[in-house]
Amino acid sequence: MNDIKKILTTYFFAVLIILFVIPFSYQEFLTTRVSIDRGIEALEEEGIYIESLIQIGKKLEPHSEILDEISRGFPVEPSTPSMIKHFESLVAGSGMLLSNLGPMTTTDVEGRSGLRQTSLELGVVGNSYEAMKNFIREIEGQGKLISINSASISMTEEEEMTRFSLTLNITTYSY
Repeated sequence: MNDIKKILTTYFFAVLIILFVIPFSYQEFLTTRVSIDRGIEALEEEGIYIESLIQIGKKLEPHSEILDEISRGFPVEPSTPSMIKHFESLVAGSGMLLSNLGPMTTTDVEGRSGLRQTSLELGVVGNSYEAMKNFIREIEGQGKLISINSASISMTEEEEMTRFSLTLNITTYSY
């Protein structure tokens, strides 16, 4: 009789384990399996996305020089000192003198996330018309994107010397 009691008790505990523990463990297993399947799908999607980025990168490799020039044309921070230094070097390279650097305003460009425009007035003077043309060529030939909104040229004669003045309203862009 003791043996039957031991067997029935063991059988009873086994049935309890089967009825209560295994279903919860199985439910946890199913939840974990669904989570793993979702993770695998996400990894596959990321793999496809990375492959497309690699393909785009391969297509852009022949154009790396152009992309570098575009990057130089859009500085990250259009700080006032760097802008002044940039325009001073342009003016000096053309044989002109910087006479006026008006107020500088920086605003966000509507409809373009992260793109900012900086507007300023720039005045230069020189002793020759050729130097003024060289200054405008310097602006045209550089990598930085600059839009000349307005320009005015004036000429004055002082003691047998002709002096040319150029005033520009300029807009540059940055990210």
